[in-house]
Amino acid sequence: MDCEHKTAPYVEGGEFWILRTSSVKRGEIDWSGAYTTGASSYKAWTQRAVPDPGDVIFTREAPVGEAAVIPPGRKVALGQRTVLMKLRNEIMCPQFLVHQIYGGLPRERIALATQGSTVGHFNMDDIGWMRVAVPELDVQRRVVAQIEEVRRNSDEAARKARNEMILLQEFRARLVADVVTGQVDVRAIAASLPDGLDQYVDLDFMLDDDVADVLGEGEE
Repeated sequence: MDCEHKTAPYVEGGEFWILRTSSVKRGEIDWSGAYTTGASSYKAWTQRAVPDPGDVIFTREAPVGEAAVIPPGRKVALGQRTVLMKLRNEIMCPQFLVHQIYGGLPRERIALATQGSTVGHFNMDDIGWMRVAVPELDVQRRVVAQIEEVRRNSDEAARKARNEMILLQEFRARLVADVVTGQVDVRAIAASLPDGLDQYVDLDFMLDDDVADVLGEGEE
């Protein structure tokens, strides 16, 4: 089902949420890109269909081809340039469809329909021509579970890498402070390295220019 081709009014503190294209990012709902409206607007914007948990929302412009499963817990309506996909749950897992939109047959159709366009646009006919793979439901669920496991591992690795970078930055800041205040003599440490290894220590490269200048002032 296509969206209303106008913007629902914003109501501060409303209990109904309008999902815009900015609300759908990388397969998930980003609530920071949504806004709230009132009961009368929600009723008007859901006359043709009420978005339910498990339905898929798809963006067809600005940008084209983002998708996510609507989660439980909030009453939502469509914003402009979005499409609601209600699935036959006995044959299609919603999350499996979302993964296909990003990396399966639908992605090829999206690329073809928007090729050469400065502003990507995907109309309802284009959506009607999309083809998807429909394996057995248990196969879909296993594929989704495997993808989610890979994603969790990837997210955990990325989190650890970010934490390590933060620790390295903190260590560098402390080291620079200790060098500047004279608590650590980096040149003495470099001189104590085994023969041949000290050639790889470039203090002028490792330290900020102002720190290197401070060190240089003490040289005769």
